[in-house]
Amino acid sequence: EHVADVDALLECVNKKVPVLLSRGMARLVVIDSVAAPFRCEFDSQASAPRARRLQSLGAALRELSSAFQSPVLCINQVTE
Repeated sequence: EHVADVDALLECVNKKVPVLLSRGMARLVVIDSVAAPFRCEFDSQASAPRARRLQSLGAALRELSSAFQSPVLCINQVTE
C-alpha cells in the first residue's frame, strides 16, 4: 500500500499490517523508502520531532516482528 505521509504510514503499520499478519495474508513486511514520508513532512530544523516519529515507527515494527514472528525489511533511498 502506498502512503503519502507519516501519519498514514503509522496508521498502516499499527492497524492494517497486524490484521494481514494475523490472518496469514502476509508473512513479510517490506517498507520501501522508509524515510520518504519523513523527508516530505519535516524540514531539516525539525530533527527532534522527526526522530521521535521515526523511533515510534521502529518500535511498532519491532513489536509486529516479535508478535507475529515475521521479518521486517526497511529499504531507504539514498540521496545526496
